Amino acid sequence: MEVVYSFGVIFLEILTGKPPSDKDFAAWGQNFIDDKHHLLRTIDPTLRPKVEGREEISVFVGIALNCASASPQKRPSMKEVLHFLEKMPSSTTD
Repeated sequence: MEVVYSFGVIFLEILTGKPPSDKDFAAWGQNFIDDKHHLLRTIDPTLRPKVEGREEISVFVGIALNCASASPQKRPSMKEVLHFLEKMPSSTTD
């Protein structure tokens, strides 16, 4: 379960461009994901032009937050994460 937690932390670092702290995790949650404006402001500024208006960013943040859950029982397995990511539609646009 430590691997999936680490994956979530690294995924959040990639998405936000900064290392998240545990207090950040506590502040983030479903309301954060549902607030698209706040979500976009939190994304790394270099990624924003590529993700603005795309639903996938909410899904990616949700995956990262689930993986980095404070409760190990609530974390998905890496197999579940991989399965979910493989099902995500890919885009050929840059």
